[in-house]
Amino acid sequence: MRILITARNYRPKEGGIETYLHHLALEMVSQGHAICVVASYSEGGKAFDRKQPFITKRIYRRLFFTPIWTLRLFYYALSEKIDVVINGEWRSGIHTYLIRHLMPFQYFTIAHGTELQDTDITWKYRVWKRLGFLRYKILQASDGIFPNSAFTKSILKEMGLPMATTHSVNPAVDPKAFYPTQKPNDLTKKYGVKDHKVILSVSRLVPHKGHETVIRALPKVCRRIPQVKYFIAGTGPHRNYLEELVKDLNLEQYVIFTGFVTDDDLRDYYNLADVFIMLSQVREHFCQVEGFGIAFLEASACATPVIGGKSGGVEDAVLHGQTGSVIDPFSADDCANTLIQYLENSEFAMAQGKAGRLRVETELNWTATTERMLAIIEEIMR
Repeated sequence: MRILITARNYRPKEGGIETYLHHLALEMVSQGHAICVVASYSEGGKAFDRKQPFITKRIYRRLFFTPIWTLRLFYYALSEKIDVVINGEWRSGIHTYLIRHLMPFQYFTIAHGTELQDTDITWKYRVWKRLGFLRYKILQASDGIFPNSAFTKSILKEMGLPMATTHSVNPAVDPKAFYPTQKPNDLTKKYGVKDHKVILSVSRLVPHKGHETVIRALPKVCRRIPQVKYFIAGTGPHRNYLEELVKDLNLEQYVIFTGFVTDDDLRDYYNLADVFIMLSQVREHFCQVEGFGIAFLEASACATPVIGGKSGGVEDAVLHGQTGSVIDPFSADDCANTLIQYLENSEFAMAQGKAGRLRVETELNWTATTERMLAIIEEIMR
């Protein structure tokens, strides 16, 4: 098949959706399909695109709400003789929807969760909220919708979209890029944690990721396990608040803010950790929700047990009692007790870490995920 993937958000910009679409394109090429990606310009995009085994076309993001984007998408789809268009999310499908009657392609839309939520919290979200009628039309006209979790599928059902053409396809991770190793010596020396237990979070530093709950749980954890460090990897607007909270609780010696961690170094941080935690939350007046959580899979691929917040699609990413635990993301007490359980019982933690690695190897890798999506597309196109 000749497949065009259209994406407002795409690599080299960092993010879960960006990573998802890039790996999807790579795997579709490896499975013998011709791929063209149409995406917004991004800093470093030209150098990034030259390294890819498929065609990438870039359009200035500021032109997104103009006919120029629509015409260029039409031209690329026509010149590449496209059979199928995959919208990276519904907003990327606005222009696909406008040209769908002009060409013989069928189009499909991926749903991630957050982009389906409505809020008036900022002017940007107010604009998208007003376009809710268009969101419904784009999704309804799709030949198939691919929600990333059972949670996201439930949102689509509540919107009144047809379930017959809605098929859950979980995101994935590359088990060759993320795999278990010994604790990396360079990091243990750099941070002086050779004899410490390590807790790790990797995400944007924003309120709904739940770092605050973990920090508030630390005093109880530290009293039980004095040799412990909490690594917070990532950047974001919530960092100053979190740093002040750490000072207020006198936890400076226990918490390390690493800043941004590159893809090349991320595997080492997962292997440094004894447990990975991301207590994603649904907060009042905010539309952010964890539709799935690829970071959980990255940690699982490194055989690191994971703890997630019971919200959104986390329960698809973390199998409670098998690959990790899903807990109340607002309860510091639950968080502390769960962390202590993992840090004090190495056999328990290792068993869940191994189960997580096995799940990635057999189910949640890009080969399996892409095969599932393509099989559904081919069945619908018959």
